[in-house]
Amino acid sequence: MSHFHKDISLLQAIALLLTTLLGTGAFVVPALSATAAGDQVLWAWLIMLAVMLPVGMTFGLLGAIHPHAGGTAYLLGKAFGPRWQNATGWLYLALVPVGLPAAMAICVSYLGQLLGLDHQYDGWLALACLAIMLLINLRGVKTASQIQMLIAISVVGCLTLLIQQSDLQLSTLVPPAPALSALPEISHAMAIIFWCFMGIEAMTHMGSELKNPRRDFPLTIVISLLITAGFYYLTVGLVLQYGSFGNEQTDSRSLALIAQQVLGPAGDKLISLMGFLASFASMSLYLMSFSRLLWSMADEGELPAPLARINSRGVPAVALLSIGVVAALSLLMKYVALLPLDALISYADGIFVMIYLLGVASGLRLLPSRYRPLALLATVLCGLILLAVGQYMSYALVIMLLSMGWDHYRSRQRRTIDA
Repeated sequence: MSHFHKDISLLQAIALLLTTLLGTGAFVVPALSATAAGDQVLWAWLIMLAVMLPVGMTFGLLGAIHPHAGGTAYLLGKAFGPRWQNATGWLYLALVPVGLPAAMAICVSYLGQLLGLDHQYDGWLALACLAIMLLINLRGVKTASQIQMLIAISVVGCLTLLIQQSDLQLSTLVPPAPALSALPEISHAMAIIFWCFMGIEAMTHMGSELKNPRRDFPLTIVISLLITAGFYYLTVGLVLQYGSFGNEQTDSRSLALIAQQVLGPAGDKLISLMGFLASFASMSLYLMSFSRLLWSMADEGELPAPLARINSRGVPAVALLSIGVVAALSLLMKYVALLPLDALISYADGIFVMIYLLGVASGLRLLPSRYRPLALLATVLCGLILLAVGQYMSYALVIMLLSMGWDHYRSRQRRTIDA
């Protein structure tokens, strides 16, 4: 098996994950969740953090003990066999047609707002951003991680400035008395908030490229989760205090409207710039992780051998460019067919919940016995989230069934040839 360069330090790994967790959600989801649940949204964020900590810690331990470019798919194969590994790999790759266009739509909305362009140019902006992401990733993971570290520092600095310059009151951050009648709204908000914690599983594909994965991988996930949750919670407090939520138009520009009040006319442009950079960095990491998974599947003989080639910079260039082609076609479908953003996000959420559930379930077999109660707790919590997703699980289930059916067909073909 070919090996990637071990170029990622702890700080760079944290920057990679932070830009993913704070990427497409930081400037939109707080307002969307507040619209869904009002001031009860604070409970939704606290509950979601309580859910994601054991999930994140389980992924952290798995990535530390079993670092591999195959990520969650590799873990499932090691725990339950190659059929589950293949199914999980295809499930993850199935995110490209739905999750990537959704994230790119958020990214270019910030860019269009920054440049003062109409939405008619969004498709061209999306293709241009995709091309730049591919070029950055072709330079190697070290270059990409250094760029994303700068972006992470910029985004965290921008949010810190906005919070410091505002008149955010401590009383705004205290959750109201819990109300059973608000449970449906809180559940709805939690389903929206889940988008902000997608990215933990992507880091498992990068575990083999950390300089010290056994020490740094769990630290990366826990530190990034706590920093992210802190910023999100404070940002929700800002949204509630300034009343910058309530409808789709306001939600999409919520922090920009607050920044105009707090920082003046330039605040809108600053937030648009940071929103674009955070979204751009988040999607760049996903392209990186998708290419590593494709390489891993090819390296193990499940896909054509050329996809397993690694260039002189330690980059699976053929796999990366293949993902780029699929991504470009998906973007064309989104902007030509005018596919709705909310539907794309919902189906992507369904895939992510399934991947998280399968990933933490592998910990029941792969982790040392002292960590298995943690994996069990994470599995139960992911199962509860799965129930909340409902009908949007259909896409994920179809992909899994097709993958299992294809594996069964290939097994029969092999037996026939051997006979």
